[in-house]
Amino acid sequence: KRAAELVIADIELVFQTKEKLKREIANKELEALSHKEKLASQYSLSLIEASRDPLFTISPKGKITDMNQATVKVTGISREKLIGSDFCDYFTEPAKARKGYQEVFKKGFVVDYPLTIIDGKSMDVLFNGSVYKDDKGKVIGAVVVARDITDQKLFEKELT
Repeated sequence: KRAAELVIADIELVFQTKEKLKREIANKELEALSHKEKLASQYSLSLIEASRDPLFTISPKGKITDMNQATVKVTGISREKLIGSDFCDYFTEPAKARKGYQEVFKKGFVVDYPLTIIDGKSMDVLFNGSVYKDDKGKVIGAVVVARDITDQKLFEKELT
């Protein structure tokens, strides 16, 4: 009877050792994946911050979910106050801005949509945007970039 118990205990010990090894491997894989995701996130953030153009991420309801430092600089409003506010509030024609971001969500993108950002002196921009999706393909937001074309418009007027 004692020998049978020892055989069972030995089998259990082998099983537990294998399970422990599996958990250690899984934990190492998770750590590696987490590190890889963190690097990807930092990479994406550095790309966003490298842009001198105002860049917003917005929800399907038009609320600002994030932005780059250029947006903070242009609007003169802190990141904390911008997040959760209505995207359209920062343009001279809010209805036109709303139509622009709704077009992004309808078509999946928009290119060279003209708007004017309110920034104390008003800045003419071409708005470009594209939706982004979760891992199941559901649209969860949009990234929009506002390219400053104020100088181009001045040159146009001078040439005309």
